[in-house]
Amino acid sequence: MVSIRVSNDRADVVPATAQEAMEIAAAMPAIDPMAIFMRSGAARCRLSALTALATVFPPDMHSWDSESVRLAQTGAHRSAAQRELRSKVAAALDAPTRLVKDYPQAHRLDAHQLDVLAALSVEGLEGLGLFDEQGTGKTISCLCGFDFLRQRGRIDQLLVIAPKSMVETWAEAARQWLPNVQPKVVAGASGGISNAIASAEQMLVVTYEATVRLLSLLQAWASRSGRRTLLVVDESFFVKNPRSERSRAIADLRPNCEMAIVACGTPAPNAPGDIINQMEIADRGTTFQGVAPESAASIEAALRERAVYLRRLKSEVLPDLPGKTFIEVTVPMALRQAAMYRMLRDELVLQVRSIDDRLFEQRYTSFLARRTALLQVCSHPGALDPSYEELPGKLVAIDSLLERLLAEGEKAIIWSFYTYTLNTLAERYARYGVVRVDGTVTDTKERARAVQRFQSDEAVRVFVGNPAAAGAGLTLTAARHAIYESLSNQAAHYLQSLDRIHRRGQQREVEYHILLADNSIERVEYDRLLLKERRASQLLGDPPVPRLTREAFLAELEG
Repeated sequence: MVSIRVSNDRADVVPATAQEAMEIAAAMPAIDPMAIFMRSGAARCRLSALTALATVFPPDMHSWDSESVRLAQTGAHRSAAQRELRSKVAAALDAPTRLVKDYPQAHRLDAHQLDVLAALSVEGLEGLGLFDEQGTGKTISCLCGFDFLRQRGRIDQLLVIAPKSMVETWAEAARQWLPNVQPKVVAGASGGISNAIASAEQMLVVTYEATVRLLSLLQAWASRSGRRTLLVVDESFFVKNPRSERSRAIADLRPNCEMAIVACGTPAPNAPGDIINQMEIADRGTTFQGVAPESAASIEAALRERAVYLRRLKSEVLPDLPGKTFIEVTVPMALRQAAMYRMLRDELVLQVRSIDDRLFEQRYTSFLARRTALLQVCSHPGALDPSYEELPGKLVAIDSLLERLLAEGEKAIIWSFYTYTLNTLAERYARYGVVRVDGTVTDTKERARAVQRFQSDEAVRVFVGNPAAAGAGLTLTAARHAIYESLSNQAAHYLQSLDRIHRRGQQREVEYHILLADNSIERVEYDRLLLKERRASQLLGDPPVPRLTREAFLAELEG
């Protein structure tokens, strides 16, 4: 008989025979993607997987300890309760105004933001996925949701975990909307952090990085003196990978918090499974209990049948928001740049052609790195060759584009994925008044000042940034033009960056200028991002993007 035993916060699944070990190995990936296999064939899985485990290894036929049985039964009960909870939330959304009419700030909120308060009003709700499209005001929804719950006596304090670029935005929004709440921001590693956390009365805003370092202090703050804490995980795609350090930290912090909101406009940027860990933070594992993480259909069904989340698009809730236009610009590479690209590409093609599929799989990571080098040549060869002095094709194109836009009185955003190129852009266009936000700008107040200057200072005409660091949460509506010099292969970075200018507060039609190097694999990369965007817009209805095969890899390189 398979033995099931609770051990700390995991369940040990131990076989008695070699056949049972094989059965466990076959069953566990579908039951729990976080299962940790041991040499004996045993596995350790999350307690939330026990209900699904009971269908494969029933307690009446195997050796379960009493606590495992109790937790499995509790999980089954929670699944049923979750369906009932969804019905209550749906009923609340039918009459949101009636439920929140006594909230003093209700008149300042849009209808879709009142829906958030109505959903939070439902008794028994532990967590909510707030997946409204970026630019629709999720920060205000969360702040007023906290204020609403606090006035109803259900929550005492708010803990916000946010990207580095967003912590000051949260603090400023709190000062504008909740004048009786004094937010404390914890971002860096400066002295006195322990006292800063302890002195926070009602609201604490912390970066993901600081959460990892200060986990024990945050746990103590969240549950101090019996206070009830609302946890908000902002841009929650940052914790889509349950194995990451920050995901594990937030999973450890979640039990200290009464309720949780995971907020993100792009919760599944690359594949349906991206959303699983985010919802597990919100509802403690109820939605995806027993769901196979590789099955898009199962994920979609679980969302449809169990999850409590809200998803509204800008076209639905901000109908007066101006439109947007995408302009794809094919840019010829400079002579030496093009020669360098062809040489590196041809060498890579020759090497990939000389091996079989097995060796290609073994060297896959190395080949991808060399493919990435081709993309960097498309941006600026100087990153790879210090002797390169020619003006790259994209800088020629940006020179011309900026000259026209600035002459028309416009401001502009230039996005690039590469630090070397960002350095070049900031130096080259300094005469126009440049602010910069990327991984080299670590101080959160400095980032906030850069955004504020771009928004309000007429002398600052150009914002230079990396979408990986500045693509989420920022408001850059002083510009209506964004230039994409190069792109990350992460769809979330691209999708989030699009909405820095196309969001609440924008009064004019926006334009995106996508620069793609001619006769290069950049076209393929961009098309792949567009495919991910389409899949994300369908809210996880399609399977994940397949991994490149050897044949597809060669076809892309050879055009």
